[in-house]
Amino acid sequence: SIAGYLSFMVLGTIVIPHLYPNISWVQCLVAYLMAPFLALPNCYAVGLTDQDNSSMFGKMGIFLFATWSGIDGYGVVTGLVACGILLAATSQAATLMQDFRTAYITGTPPLPMFLVQLGAAFFGVVIAPSTFMIFYNTGLVGVENSEYSAPWGVIYRSMAIFGVEGFSALPKYCAELMIVFFFVTILLDIIQDVLPSKYAVWVPNGLSMGIPFYLGAFTAIDMGVGTVIAAVWSAVNPETATLLLPAVASGLIVGEGLWGIPSAIMATAGVEAPMCMNMMQGPRYPVPDT
Repeated sequence: SIAGYLSFMVLGTIVIPHLYPNISWVQCLVAYLMAPFLALPNCYAVGLTDQDNSSMFGKMGIFLFATWSGIDGYGVVTGLVACGILLAATSQAATLMQDFRTAYITGTPPLPMFLVQLGAAFFGVVIAPSTFMIFYNTGLVGVENSEYSAPWGVIYRSMAIFGVEGFSALPKYCAELMIVFFFVTILLDIIQDVLPSKYAVWVPNGLSMGIPFYLGAFTAIDMGVGTVIAAVWSAVNPETATLLLPAVASGLIVGEGLWGIPSAIMATAGVEAPMCMNMMQGPRYPVPDT
């Protein structure tokens, strides 16, 4: 495993600066050398909580490498590329350890499991870019307020700009609001831990409230319907709800994600939906024909 990582580290250090000339080979090498030390705590955290924190380590890489390069050194591109290296390394390490744990629980030998993972990785090299191009050919990827607005791309780019320009890159009162809601979230968590469980369930979760601000309002209907289903199910049959709600929710999420592929194909072919619901604000937009 060490020889394999060193081989791919050398390959990445050579190839990535040719793909993204704004990042130097030294910065690539530093990112690859940092990755194992960040992957270890991420694997440990995933083993304890089943929560992958690789995006957190990627964001840390954005700030470090964007600050390192600065504005003159195209720090935005450098930070995002370094983020990709750290995020991919830490995430794959945690995922692989989780799969080894599953293989151990199910009695599966580790070698066949690893070979299947390796084969799936080669398939992913072909399938992932092909799937991306299906969406990209719609012409809606990255377009604001479109179906494929790619909100996380905007968020990560904004973080890279913040790493280069500092607080001056933030909108007015943004820093003050960040500080306020940081302490509000901590306060809500403390209240939730202190109150008895029958009252704590009614305390809002700061992270859950923050997700719509990141992703946008288009998730409101899906999340609202899912919350109502979960509440009714938990009230009618709490035992089966506790056991099956995560599986049902995962199935709905996967189903919606799979539908994105035929939806993108139809959008590329110019097929329009029979009806459309849109959120409009005041006189800025004309009243649509009915």
